[in-house]
Amino acid sequence: MSGHRNCAVFGCGNSGARLKEWMSIPCSVHECNQGTSQCDCAPPFTLFPFPTQLHDSERRQQWIKLVNRKDEKGRNRQPNSDSRICSIHFPEGRPTIQNPNPTINLGYTSVANSKKERKRPLIRETTPLTKKALHHNSGTGDNSSQTDVNTQANNNCICNDNTMKSENNCHRNDKNVNIISAKENEIHFLKKLVEKERREVSFWRKKFVNKQPPAFSAKLLNTDKKIKTFLGLPNKAAFEVLFKLLEKKAPKIKYWQGPKKYSSQNRRNFSSTPKKSGPRRLLSVKDELILTLMKLRLGSLNADLAVRFQISETTVSKVINTWVRFLAKELKCLIYNPSKNVALRHLPKKFNNAKYRSVRHIIDCTEMFIETPKDPKVKAATWSDYKHHHTLKVLVSIMPCGSFNFISEAWGGRASDVAITRNSGFYDILEYGDEVMADKGFIIAEDLLVRHCRLHIPPGKRGSEQMRKEDVTKTKEVANLRIFVEQAIRRLKTFKILKHEMPILLLDKFDDIVTICAALCNL
Repeated sequence: MSGHRNCAVFGCGNSGARLKEWMSIPCSVHECNQGTSQCDCAPPFTLFPFPTQLHDSERRQQWIKLVNRKDEKGRNRQPNSDSRICSIHFPEGRPTIQNPNPTINLGYTSVANSKKERKRPLIRETTPLTKKALHHNSGTGDNSSQTDVNTQANNNCICNDNTMKSENNCHRNDKNVNIISAKENEIHFLKKLVEKERREVSFWRKKFVNKQPPAFSAKLLNTDKKIKTFLGLPNKAAFEVLFKLLEKKAPKIKYWQGPKKYSSQNRRNFSSTPKKSGPRRLLSVKDELILTLMKLRLGSLNADLAVRFQISETTVSKVINTWVRFLAKELKCLIYNPSKNVALRHLPKKFNNAKYRSVRHIIDCTEMFIETPKDPKVKAATWSDYKHHHTLKVLVSIMPCGSFNFISEAWGGRASDVAITRNSGFYDILEYGDEVMADKGFIIAEDLLVRHCRLHIPPGKRGSEQMRKEDVTKTKEVANLRIFVEQAIRRLKTFKILKHEMPILLLDKFDDIVTICAALCNL
């Protein structure tokens, strides 16, 4: 603060220099420098600038009139850029809406007493008479009587002068007493004001300072909209069903620490020691499940999740690695091929006709981008000529109602759709009389005939220049029904971790992640 900034009120000595002097004195309470962030002591006063002519000219003129400082010509003195008014002249210690102007301790009494009255001249005492003069005066009676009269007059003058002096002293003492009482009242008011400000500062410090925002938890996900946005589940009831499915086994899981540490020799027998081993959980079971689903749904960075849940990035990584494997194992049961009676009971209207009533599988291959591998062999296996990128390919099969009933393991983008279908184990779930619907790239009709199944694919031109009318009609019919698998894949990719480029570090968990996402879509 500038040392040239002074309070404009007459007789007030508060200034920026005095504040600097106060800040240079160590605090006797906190044993630190006053005015720093370590010291909570409030300054003895605060300097407020005059309102500017541009923003509030009316209140500026009110302040100038209330200060009532005159220049040589008797006009109100205009403040300069360093002119201030300190807080002791405001009823609440600062300009407020109720009391915006300085109204107390404005120095009017000092202004009235500034023109001091001239002291009355003292009457000099007469010089004492010498012996010679006394002897000379004693010679004649007239002179003697005259001397007595003069002496009495002198004595009366001295008494009167002493009386006037005592009266002046009493008058001055009364003034001093009034000034002292006014100062004491002012000090008492300032102490109350400081105490009030300290209580207010203490209240707000307890409310806001050193108080972190609440961590992200299950309490914040209290609506279906938030559940769908953050977790990808349709509603809150689906989340509760999922948590109830995992609630018994989740408290016993051990955090993943890598394939070397997590071997068969290091596993415990949970029947004898049912409690979870290792350090205490920083998050509840439900919050750990929410963290993992948020990672899959939002594709958030571990640093972002660490800030939201107020834990370290290492803990976030351990929780995600553990829960991905745990969820893949526990939720794999949700991806199954139901019986024909169940499929017929949930058959959509579009399939409810004689031609497509027996369709139980709609298949397609979907590709996800990955980072470029460093190994040349892996590079060659994952390159996709169709996508012109390194990808992983997965065979997906859904029922006509839209639920997933088969998810294959991940293959490199170089593998063809037919090769994946033949070697993924899809044929093992087919039953006698099943019908499969696919794109025209799936040339597997002969494989299905061996298993007494039938294939529905759009017909090709087969060397003709123009498709026949019957082929065009069938192409439209198959395309309108096969669109269900495209919608299911789009629903699968609402989990952002499958939509963006997959990091190399997640390739070992890719099959588990796809399984989890497909199972959650079935809820």
